[in-house]
Amino acid sequence: MGIKFFVIPLLSLFLFFSGAALADSADVKQLPKHWKTRTLIEPIFNSGVFVIETGRQHRNTVVLVHGLGSAGLRDWIDVIPVLEKNFHIIAMDLPGFGESGRPKGRYSPTNYSKVLRWVIERYAHEKVYMIGHSMGGAVSLRYASIYPGTLKKVILVDAAGILERTSFIKHMSTIPVDLSKVPNRFKKMVAYAVDFSQSFVEMTALNHDISCGVQNDQEAWDKTFAGRTNANAGLALVSENFSDVIENLNVPLFMIWGSKDKVAPLRTGQMLEGLIQDSRLSVIEGAGHVPMKSHTKQFIGLLGQAIMHKPTAKKNIQYVETDLDISCKEDIEKEYTGNYRNINIDHCTAVKLNNLTAKNIKINESTVDMNNVYVNSEDVAVEATESVVSITTSKINGRIPMISSGSRLDLAGVSFSGDDSIIDVKISSRIILSISKYKTNSNSGTLHGFYNFAQSKLLDNLNENHSICK
Repeated sequence: MGIKFFVIPLLSLFLFFSGAALADSADVKQLPKHWKTRTLIEPIFNSGVFVIETGRQHRNTVVLVHGLGSAGLRDWIDVIPVLEKNFHIIAMDLPGFGESGRPKGRYSPTNYSKVLRWVIERYAHEKVYMIGHSMGGAVSLRYASIYPGTLKKVILVDAAGILERTSFIKHMSTIPVDLSKVPNRFKKMVAYAVDFSQSFVEMTALNHDISCGVQNDQEAWDKTFAGRTNANAGLALVSENFSDVIENLNVPLFMIWGSKDKVAPLRTGQMLEGLIQDSRLSVIEGAGHVPMKSHTKQFIGLLGQAIMHKPTAKKNIQYVETDLDISCKEDIEKEYTGNYRNINIDHCTAVKLNNLTAKNIKINESTVDMNNVYVNSEDVAVEATESVVSITTSKINGRIPMISSGSRLDLAGVSFSGDDSIIDVKISSRIILSISKYKTNSNSGTLHGFYNFAQSKLLDNLNENHSICK
């Protein structure tokens, strides 16, 4: 079975990962001569892994974990010369990348974590600082959940693949559009075009995913991904659920993110910062997916702060009682912040609700993006009718937290509290949930998946999760 037989839901994922080259590759001879290099046979894939060391005279060890692409550890080529002045540096080409071997097997964050542990045991000084970029960020997060006692801090740089996979693929597949630069008469048309492309990804993701056959059969996996390193690591990455990591992370977490990242959405960092108490997110304005290349000086400054300081305590948004109502009617690009009682959004496009509290939000035939919002109602908190709603790092409390009628919901790091329900569907709706928590009078838990059903309650339809291979 080859890549061409995978159905459309993963096609855009493979097209990116198969051609990923996040930094230019360089010949091994171009590495500085004082860097100590070696190739070791690691026991996880039983393959050669290329490792570099420098700054061995320093006590504190920094481990650098690269992302996808042929460059491997060379993604860090501009950062290591600065770090080696004060730190012992370990970097490697993960199996399948750079100068390391191309073994059979699943290039998953879990397996890569085991390789990292094996190398760290041999060369690190005491507990280490781990810095992971893109896929390497996901690997570092998984490592922190398995081996927390070996770490001082984890620093993620534009970490990829933490969101539910359909949400992640949607972001990666959509051409970014700055509506503020689009003429007013075309804004609604452009916004609908972007929405249609995202809806198409969702629709195709609902079809039976042939990749499940490959994921459940190691021999088929090896045959399918022979010579396809990026696709191997890419599918293994988006197939891994990080909900358990968030629940049990016991290591200080720093994150550095490019505001214009077209690969790993900034909302991933916002979600993690909202979910993990001992964490901090720093954003580099104008940077893309590889800020250490595009904004090296600013990146190194933030990296130094992350290594040397503790995460600052975050102020959680507090609900405030008010009698102030607002209404959006047939408008485009409206943005609201502050404290309100009732919010009514009707036939509006590209509305943003940021750092906001409300008693009730009603959304009708609109597209709305909510971030850091707290809705606290005695009845229904949020109602979405024939709308497209994205919610990140928010609290929704009510007798019924949400009602969806013919809407598409993409929710990340959302906390629900309800009597016996969290989302009631009146008319067929699609619901994407990335590491979102819920609590009712009889149950609690974490949800991570893609659901599609009609006229029922979400908690009664958990078996409709299209993110899980059955």
